[in-house]
Amino acid sequence: MPALTAHAIGLHLKAVPHWKKRARTIRRTFEFEGFLEGIALVNRVAKRAQKLNHHPDIDIRFSKVTLTLTTHDGGGLTEKDFTLARQREADFSKLGAALSRFEWRVAPGVLPTGLGEHERKGQHENQAAQP
Repeated sequence: MPALTAHAIGLHLKAVPHWKKRARTIRRTFEFEGFLEGIALVNRVAKRAQKLNHHPDIDIRFSKVTLTLTTHDGGGLTEKDFTLARQREADFSKLGAALSRFEWRVAPGVLPTGLGEHERKGQHENQAAQP
């Protein structure tokens, strides 16, 4: 797949306004309430990337996940990168809606079930630090 022209890249970026061009890549940082929510997005990204055989660079920093896309064998940005970016936006929207419904159902101060002791301790500390 050939690399896109600067003009084509500019047009594609309008469709994914949260993504920023940096050299021959596009990147976006997604922010979450905590670590596990970010990992849920990473799991979705991994499944779709494997199906497309197009794998982003993924940087996980507690509640932030940064995805960087480029097509190495295409010599820069291609249609594949923007297809993946649009899919990630859709995943983030769906995941955000699901998390909002989850948070709405959980009373303040109540820890979600299914967390290990380390996660419970960290979550309790985070809740205590919040006003």
